Amino acid sequence: MRKATALTFAVLLAVTSGCYREHNYSPTDPGVLLLIVEGSDSVPADNISRVHLLARVTPEAASSKRTIDFSTSAGTLIGGTGTSATEKTVDVDVKGEARIDLQAPSSAQAATVTARVKDQPILRQITINFTAVNANAVVNFVIAPKSAPADGATESLFTVMVPAFQTLDPNSRSVTFQTTAGKLLPDATSSVSVPVNSTGQASVTLRSAETLTTAIVRATIANTTAETRIEFVPALPEVIELLPDKTTVQGKSSDSTIVRITLRRTIGKVTPGTFITFHATTSTGAVIGIFHDQVTASDANGQASTTFSPGDTAYRGPITITVEVAGTNVRGTTTIQVVEPSGS
Repeated sequence: MRKATALTFAVLLAVTSGCYREHNYSPTDPGVLLLIVEGSDSVPADNISRVHLLARVTPEAASSKRTIDFSTSAGTLIGGTGTSATEKTVDVDVKGEARIDLQAPSSAQAATVTARVKDQPILRQITINFTAVNANAVVNFVIAPKSAPADGATESLFTVMVPAFQTLDPNSRSVTFQTTAGKLLPDATSSVSVPVNSTGQASVTLRSAETLTTAIVRATIANTTAETRIEFVPALPEVIELLPDKTTVQGKSSDSTIVRITLRRTIGKVTPGTFITFHATTSTGAVIGIFHDQVTASDANGQASTTFSPGDTAYRGPITITVEVAGTNVRGTTTIQVVEPSGS
């Protein structure tokens, strides 16, 4: 009896080991189907980030078992065939692999993704967590000047970091910069789109406004916006030029000269409305004369003027007219001569 049993087992073993070929059988164990997340299984619910999914079956699977049906309970499947946003079909390649992307929804939730061998009871499921958007985790400023002169020319560099840029659709890896004042280069506009580089950064240059104001600079990507502020402060002169219409005036109140002033900078223009103060002194340092506007403001071209009269005075000789601007040590001077009134 024992010999008969042993013989039967040996025959069965020979039959099964000699006739079995894996490619002759369609897989029936769910273990032969794998569903893998290529990257993180937790991404922001920003309606743009993507999760890369890989389904794998044995490369020797029969031709009728080489199609994977993907479905998801949230988000949008990108790739494959089919018209539904949550159900797509992908044929496996020679390695037995099928890939598809899952694009994030706009609200935080967990998505159940299912991969099933078409028309077979073989499936795998995984959960992808779409988390509430943390703006700093999506985009944040790493270089952001706090102030710049309001000279219409100074260029300030702004740079943002996009930490998870590799999870974004390659066609959506650009940051839109916007400003409420000044101009974004190179096109001198209020809005510009800049691609994210290989380190996850994007930069833009802001040309200063010509007026005293505060600009809000925004950077938007993946439906998420970061913002910063830059204050345009007075652009003060580096050079003050004076030019009197006359260099000689009579020592009487009825005679006068117009003094014209130009404020200059190496870069850009002096901020319009910059206040200018005038003084006039004799050769001994004594204050003399009258200015029609002792304090005046520059225009958009950095220019201003005032009228000076020495008044009725017995002084004869040179007068030094000095121009000062608050907040700077730069001064401008010119000299005129006071002479005897005609007919004296």
